[in-house]
Amino acid sequence: MPGRKRRCHEGPERKPITGYLWAGLAVLSCPCHLPILAVVLVGTTTGALLSEHLGIAALGLIGSFVLSLSRASRAFRSTPFNVFEQNYP
Repeated sequence: MPGRKRRCHEGPERKPITGYLWAGLAVLSCPCHLPILAVVLVGTTTGALLSEHLGIAALGLIGSFVLSLSRASRAFRSTPFNVFEQNYP
C-alpha cells in the first residue's frame, strides 16, 4: 500500500542478541571460574599454559570480565543516557 509505512518488527521491544552474547561472555570470563577452568583443562596445552601463567591469565580474565559486563549492561539499558539532553514527557 502506498500510504502505509512498513515496520520490520511489530510487537514488544526485544533486547538485541549482542547483549545476551556479552552477558554470556561475562559469565564465562568471571574470575571466580579460573580454578574451575584450571581443573577442567588439566592435561591439555591450554591447561599447562594456564597453570604456568596463572597471574597473567587472571588479569586477562578480569579485563575481559569488566569489558563484557559493561557492554552487557549498556546493551540492556532501557533508555540511552545523555548528559546534555533532558527527556521530558
